[in-house]
Amino acid sequence: MLRRNKREMNINKNIKHYLHALSNRAEVFNLIGQNDKALKDAKHNLKISRRMNDNQILAQAYELMSFVYDKTSQYGKMKKNAEKALNIYEKLDNKSGMSAIMGYLGDYHMYRGETDSAFKFYNRAIEISKDLKDLKNEADNATNMGIIYSDFLNDYKRALKYHKISLNLAKKIKDKQIEGAALNNIANVFQAESQLDKAIEFNHMSLEIIESIGDKEGIATILNNIAVLNFFQGKFRIALKAFHRSLNIRKEIGDIRGVGISLNNLGFVYEDMNDKGNAIKYYLDALRVRKSINEKYGVASTLNNIGNYYKNIDNYKKALRYCVESLDIRKTINDESGIIKCKQSIGEIYLAMKQYKKAIPFLDVCLSAYRKKSDHGKIVIVLGQIADAFFCLKNYRESKKYYKALIKLGEDRAGKEQYNIAVKRIKELDI
Repeated sequence: MLRRNKREMNINKNIKHYLHALSNRAEVFNLIGQNDKALKDAKHNLKISRRMNDNQILAQAYELMSFVYDKTSQYGKMKKNAEKALNIYEKLDNKSGMSAIMGYLGDYHMYRGETDSAFKFYNRAIEISKDLKDLKNEADNATNMGIIYSDFLNDYKRALKYHKISLNLAKKIKDKQIEGAALNNIANVFQAESQLDKAIEFNHMSLEIIESIGDKEGIATILNNIAVLNFFQGKFRIALKAFHRSLNIRKEIGDIRGVGISLNNLGFVYEDMNDKGNAIKYYLDALRVRKSINEKYGVASTLNNIGNYYKNIDNYKKALRYCVESLDIRKTINDESGIIKCKQSIGEIYLAMKQYKKAIPFLDVCLSAYRKKSDHGKIVIVLGQIADAFFCLKNYRESKKYYKALIKLGEDRAGKEQYNIAVKRIKELDI
């Protein structure tokens, strides 16, 4: 009897070693872009783990499945496996496992634009990480918090705060991957704030670190960001080259979400270069890819880009259809910033169609939102649009009110051309 128990223990020990090896190999396959092999190993790991009378091993198997599905942008399956792992870790009171899984669930909600739910999981993961003194996991979740603040909420001050926390933690534990990502995220914040010189500086610091460790996913992300910066500086050829390099790497490693981002960005650049054929081709490719993984935030963004594309070529019927579809999705995911973008696009389409009564309510909502954020550039644009709409409707009293609001901003803020137009109209409307 004793011999038999000892033999069973040795078998279990060997199986655990085999499962550990399978798990490591699956992670390596993911890192080098061989996603089919990674998924095969993860499924085999789960199949064996289910036969073991060990909940810890089973939870780790579900966690591995979550990791693989996350990397291949299969977010519904990622969530399903993560919830199974979390349920087991909570029963085991395994804090480390709980913290890791909450990060995956936060990712799921972030990709869907569900920021409140994402915050809940990331904050809990950070709290547990601090208790465990797990600096790596704390840094990862601080990064995610920063991304939500910058990409979804436009709160750049808080975004910078969390990315700097992540950077400092990465340096403490000498994790080059997290350090490079943090520098890249800081560059993104500076770019959003139009501090392009600082953005370029941090991007190149990031690229140097990420290339030194051969992180292809990271290299693709940074190339994408460098391309965006060159685009804003009017260096379109350099931007295209970097975007295409980024796209090719993302295809190579099976980063479907990243492929969608690159395709969308390429459409935007080609449209700005007045290459209409390539612009709509890449937009539609981006839409197809983003729909394939049900990435609602990305789908809505591309739909609005396509709507604006059709508006710019005077196909207002198609433009309206795409922008309204985008708006409907943004409402379901509570994307307030995106809702305003869509409403401005729809308002501008109605202006172009000379349906001024339909345009004004959409633009008025945008004006209120921009005033709350003190976004003077957009305030000027929308004030002018509403004033012109009322003028065309021969509602001169309302038109005069909005032109006066423009003049009140002053020539520096309103811009000389817009300011002079407003002054001229006020004189004409002196009734």
